[in-house]
Amino acid sequence: MAPARTSPRRRTLASTKEEESAERTIIESPKKKLAKVVKTKKITAKATVTTKSPKGSTATTTQGEITPKKQKLSKGSDTEDSPTKKVKAPKHQVVTTRDPIPKLWNEDRARENNSYTFKIATWNVAGLRGLLTKDPEALKNLCQKHDLDVLCLQETKLQESHVTDLKLNLTQHHPIGYDAHYSCSKARKGYSGTAVFVKRQAVTKQQTTLDSFFQPKTSEKKGKESTKYVPANFDRSLLSPTEILFDMGIEKHDQEGRMVVLKFPHFTLVNVYVPNSGQKLERLLYRTEEWDVDFLKFMQSQPNALWCGDLNVAHTNLEVWNDGAKHLATQAGVTEQERASFTHQLETGFIDVFRHLHPTAAGHYTYWSQRAGNREPNKGLRLDYFICHPSLLEESSNIIVRDSYMDPEQMGSDHCPAIVEMEIKATT
Repeated sequence: MAPARTSPRRRTLASTKEEESAERTIIESPKKKLAKVVKTKKITAKATVTTKSPKGSTATTTQGEITPKKQKLSKGSDTEDSPTKKVKAPKHQVVTTRDPIPKLWNEDRARENNSYTFKIATWNVAGLRGLLTKDPEALKNLCQKHDLDVLCLQETKLQESHVTDLKLNLTQHHPIGYDAHYSCSKARKGYSGTAVFVKRQAVTKQQTTLDSFFQPKTSEKKGKESTKYVPANFDRSLLSPTEILFDMGIEKHDQEGRMVVLKFPHFTLVNVYVPNSGQKLERLLYRTEEWDVDFLKFMQSQPNALWCGDLNVAHTNLEVWNDGAKHLATQAGVTEQERASFTHQLETGFIDVFRHLHPTAAGHYTYWSQRAGNREPNKGLRLDYFICHPSLLEESSNIIVRDSYMDPEQMGSDHCPAIVEMEIKATT
């Protein structure tokens, strides 16, 4: 009797298992000597099917090749070709570090110099109503956190009717003890806009009582008292503006609520929201050849000028996380024309305060794209500045810029606040 015949299908699969076993290699770990099985070749198996013809004869046909699916490798696992090869992190996962910067001014130094520390913050809120809907206490908390004397806002997107709207009641969200000054766009609704909050100075005990009486009755807890050192003979009138303006006096620039000007006894503070050149750079020429030119002339006419706000330009490579990227040449805020225009403003004598005090500090940005999720990895731009006349850095001056820094922990907008501290000397 003839030996039993092995079917073609069984024979093929059996031979495949032998090939698979032969095509595996054993790698020993030098430390633990553990065997690790790594497939070095692609394994294929041909499936055969035996059929009978009508006349009783048999025929074998090949249905196709079966290729094992390639398994996905987890992060840190070995690749098939190179077991020890490290996978480079995708660019979107790269984190931009923020260099540490020293604190250049504090209350101990103010006490030593018998001076008052005047603090100003600037913040693009990307829509004030939206911010206050998400965080009704945002402005109050920011002013309290930094013990601010002045808070400058940009891109409030308010209409004049919103400021006095009893239903909206913006005043309930104002920092307590501050006077508010709004500049709204007349050309377009819900566009641009600036605002300034100035701490009210209670000169006498009687005035303090009146201020307390007229404050709205609320159940909220009062914030901490100011810890600033105030010289015994300090003239508090130095902390209040003597004049307030809302434009530069040029009609084509004064329709979008882009400025609030505060004239203090020792210096002039200008809160400004510089026009954005637009996604397609449609306003680039207006911004660089008209606005920048006229604004510079206006600032040159102001005594001891300090201007702050969203200036919509990342001036140098230190102000951009990915400086040199090809697309930046046509991105608003980073174009050659905008940078050159800003350079010209500084060449006339004005000084970028943060960069003057921290010339090499990298990673200190004020804007991050929310759409790209760039805030957590700190892939941003520095668009918000304090620019001052050189007289405000002279030791002989009655008011001196002493420190500048950002508050990247402040949420609620795609920008974060930038802060400056100034020493105001007590009069003798």
